[in-house]
Amino acid sequence: MDFKTTRARLPSMTREVFGEPCTIIPMAEGRLKSGPDGTRTQQSGVAGRFDFNPEEFALGGGRSTGERAKVAGESATVSFDRAALAWVPQSPDRVSRVRDGVTEVYEIVRPGRDGSNVVIFHLSRVS
Repeated sequence: MDFKTTRARLPSMTREVFGEPCTIIPMAEGRLKSGPDGTRTQQSGVAGRFDFNPEEFALGGGRSTGERAKVAGESATVSFDRAALAWVPQSPDRVSRVRDGVTEVYEIVRPGRDGSNVVIFHLSRVS
């Protein structure tokens, strides 16, 4: 296999090795809160790779951490191989995973940097 082919397959291979099955639940913004989006179907079994506390997002000036505030409770990201998705998630869609027998649900707060073959989303824990 040549380098170009390997590089093209890397997002799928990374999610196969380090990812876990996720369910992507389509949500629509409402007047007071978001609710199910009936125009898109749920995606189940999509391999996603979670990163917790991936990097520090801060507002405010200075280098001192006392002067900065963490943005909107963002503490995790999830990334997917774009080719594995029937549709690309958006805010306020939800992503769930089962960890040690417990279902964890996260809301997509905003998209991260687009890596062409990989899409990344910043998450906030819902339950």
